[in-house]
Amino acid sequence: MVAVKKESYQRDTVLATGTLVSVVPQRPTLDFGTMSRDFPAGEHPVIHSHELYSATLAGDLLLDLPRVGVFETDGNGLRVAISQDVAEEAKTSGAEETTLRGTAAVRLPVGERRRRIATLLRTLAAVRGGAKKAQHYGDRTPSLVLLAPLKGGVNPLTRVVGGRDGKTVFLPDVLREELAAWSDELEDGPVLLGWAPGFLGDQREQIRRELKDLIDENRLVLDHPRVLLKRLAGEFERGEHDTWFEDSAA
Repeated sequence: MVAVKKESYQRDTVLATGTLVSVVPQRPTLDFGTMSRDFPAGEHPVIHSHELYSATLAGDLLLDLPRVGVFETDGNGLRVAISQDVAEEAKTSGAEETTLRGTAAVRLPVGERRRRIATLLRTLAAVRGGAKKAQHYGDRTPSLVLLAPLKGGVNPLTRVVGGRDGKTVFLPDVLREELAAWSDELEDGPVLLGWAPGFLGDQREQIRRELKDLIDENRLVLDHPRVLLKRLAGEFERGEHDTWFEDSAA
């Protein structure tokens, strides 16, 4: 009888997403629908009630760039990310030994790390599908994204979109003050504001005027979300942001 050693591994969070929550409270509307999928011909459908509502949802997003393509092989009180066999195989394919936040790890080549980030960004720019397309068909890509390269994991931009008089509004004064307060934590490069035209009415052009000084100084870039996400993906592929892979949280 051969004893089998069981091992478990745990990958720490690379992409963290907050819960999408309605920016302002909404009152659901009661409606009725029918369920008849896979029912035999001539069978009566099942009538049921459901609630419908439309809302602007907002949530936080954190991409831990120094952890992209880096896998812990040791840890005090933590499960390792990959086995030693996998780590050795990775090293034969170009990975190197490193230390991430005090823990031994292997790091994939920078070209592969760039590729993974670019794939993620292009995916965010092309989200599609969803359940019941006949009923819920529509754009699934973000209508507004606010991206900033921060040294730590704090998100100071979570209050830039808020509610006033029951409506969703973009608050330029909040953005301006937060950028000033966290200037020492911002990496090189402008903050990216991706905003689809028509979303939130005419606020987009109003914000363009109110933040013109930041745009003219290249501290803020305002464009369509898909344009900015795909442009940023290309910049990563070309190695323009390799310094962002370095860990400043150590």
